[in-house]
Amino acid sequence: ISLERTQFRKRVLYQPGASAPGFFIVRSKLLAPSRDRKTKVLQAVKWYRWSKITVRYHMSGTAMHLNRNIVVRFAPENYPRQEGLTCGETNIKGLLAGFNIPYSPPSSLRLRIRIFGYSFIQDISELLEAHGLSAPLRNAKRLSDQEKIRVIQKHIDRDQPVLVAIGNGYIRRGEFTPIARDFIGHFITIYGYSNDESNFYIYDPYLEGPYPDGIPAGNDIRKYNELLRDWRGPVYYKFIGMDHVYLPVAFDGN
Repeated sequence: ISLERTQFRKRVLYQPGASAPGFFIVRSKLLAPSRDRKTKVLQAVKWYRWSKITVRYHMSGTAMHLNRNIVVRFAPENYPRQEGLTCGETNIKGLLAGFNIPYSPPSSLRLRIRIFGYSFIQDISELLEAHGLSAPLRNAKRLSDQEKIRVIQKHIDRDQPVLVAIGNGYIRRGEFTPIARDFIGHFITIYGYSNDESNFYIYDPYLEGPYPDGIPAGNDIRKYNELLRDWRGPVYYKFIGMDHVYLPVAFDGN
């Protein structure tokens, strides 16, 4: 990230190696050349701190480069594994936890939910909105691969986690099975990304335990090309209108 002599919109930062995920919002002012560039930059940046963390930086001309990944502020602290075929409901609980909203299941369920659970993204959208969040149903089918990646990044930049309907080829962590992807529908939530490594940081409730090496948010990493591969969903998604669908989630009105 470079803070040039121009206005730079807010970013959320994470420093690998910290004892806990650390989130910052950086708002830069106009940076003018100065003999003491370090002082000028530190005066231009306002920090909001959510956990103890150290940010490393180095100076290059009038710019400051930060080692970082971009993640939303509204990521939950824990990423439990789903019980049975409840990936939709488990993602809902994770999203609500990130926004600090208690989960309140509806008192009565429509027949489709009683039979299939929250397997349809329309039902997930309705339940999130019943909890006071905005979760409009979007479709990226007509976008190019590059545009699909960028549309997710734009929502992350706006502090909006993104729930995505995919085909699940990961029966075990790190082991991809194409035939499973073609027949098993699944939901994951994207909480951040790294352009440097072409990574999305996701919560996949089917996977057990945290990511082995530690990541800023979520419990697994998906490369950009891996998400594009899975986003088309299983074969039957095309017949129920769920291929390339997603929900950007935010406080209602944001």
